[in-house]
Amino acid sequence: MRGPDGAAASGVRLQLFQYDYTQNGDRSLQLRTFSNSQNGQLMTDDRGVYRIYGVRPGEYLLVASPWASMTAARPVPAPNQ
Repeated sequence: MRGPDGAAASGVRLQLFQYDYTQNGDRSLQLRTFSNSQNGQLMTDDRGVYRIYGVRPGEYLLVASPWASMTAARPVPAPNQ
């Protein structure tokens, strides 16, 4: 994966969603986990490369988000006192 400047996009969070149908026939997207992910997420390496294993045939949506957009808690420095 490459960024807008053409450089390798390292540390990009990837999530894989599969199109599925509900019992009443509505189309929906479901987050999928796969053999090399944690909770359905993985990251690109320092070369911008990623691999997804154990995905069954079907129609998918791959979502890529920069690390900065992740909502995970990060340490915040304490103000100087």
